Amino acid sequence: MGVSKKISVFMLVFVMGSIGIMAVEPGQSRAENEALYGVNSRVDGLFSIKKTKSVNVNVIGRLNPDSQSKERNSKFIRPSAMAARPSDGALFVWNNKEKVQGKTIHTGDLLEVDKCSGAASVVGPKKSQGLYLKALAFGEDGVLYGLNDSLYKIDTNTGETKPIGVPSGWFYRKWLRIGAADFDPKTGTLYAVESRHSRSQRIVTVNTSTGKVTKVGMVSEEFAPVGSIVFTPDGTLIGSGGWGSKAFLFEMDTNGKVLKRWKVKSPHMPQGMAFGTSCG
Repeated sequence: MGVSKKISVFMLVFVMGSIGIMAVEPGQSRAENEALYGVNSRVDGLFSIKKTKSVNVNVIGRLNPDSQSKERNSKFIRPSAMAARPSDGALFVWNNKEKVQGKTIHTGDLLEVDKCSGAASVVGPKKSQGLYLKALAFGEDGVLYGLNDSLYKIDTNTGETKPIGVPSGWFYRKWLRIGAADFDPKTGTLYAVESRHSRSQRIVTVNTSTGKVTKVGMVSEEFAPVGSIVFTPDGTLIGSGGWGSKAFLFEMDTNGKVLKRWKVKSPHMPQGMAFGTSCG
C-alpha cells in the first residue's frame, strides 16, 4: 500500500472513529436531545420539564385540535396519562373529558399530541366511553398498554381498548388501582405504582400476557400520591408526586426507595410523563 493510500485510510479511520465517539459520547448528546414532557388535569396542556437546581417548566400549548387556536381553555380536559412511542417518539395521551359547546362530557379517549404545539387529535373513530385510565406505557415492540384497576392493550390506529386477562381480576383481588406505569428499558419489565393519597403505595411488576401483578416494594406515603413514573433512556426511574406548591419529581429504585428529590413549579405535577426527542 502506498504512502498516500495509507494516509487516506488513516484519515478515513480517524473520521469514522470521531463519528463513533460522537455517537457514543452523546449518551450525553442524546440525553441533551431528549425532553421530559408532562400533562395533568390542572393545566390541561402539554408542558416540558427540565431538571436543574430548580426544575423549570415550559408550557407548550393547550390540548386543542387547532394549534393556532386563540382559545384560552382546552377542548380536551382531564388528561391523566402519557407515553412516547419508541419507533418515532410520537406522544399519546389518555383524556377523560371534553368541552363541547360549553358543556363538559365524559369520554375516555386516546389522543395523539404534537410535541411542538400541544395540538391534540382523537385517535381513530373508536371511543371507550367511561373508561378512565391512569397510566400508559409502550413496550419495546410498540404495543401500547393502559392501566387502572385492570390491564388493557390499546390500538394506536383506532383507539380501541382490549382487556388482558380477566377485567379487574388480578388487580381487584389485591385491592389495587394503578396510578403510574412504565417499562424498564434494560429488562423490558413493566413496573407500576398504585394510586393512594394517604398511605404508602405498592410498586409492582405487571405480566403483560396475563395481567398478573407481583409486589416488589413500597413507595413512602411522603411521596403520595404518585402521579406518574417514567424511565430515562439509560434506565433511571423518575416519579412525580405531591400537589400544588408541594409538587416534586424524585428518583427512586425499582423497590420504591427514593434517592433524590426536586421541587417542580406549581401546578405542574405531571399525571403523565414521557421522554421524547426535543421539538425541532
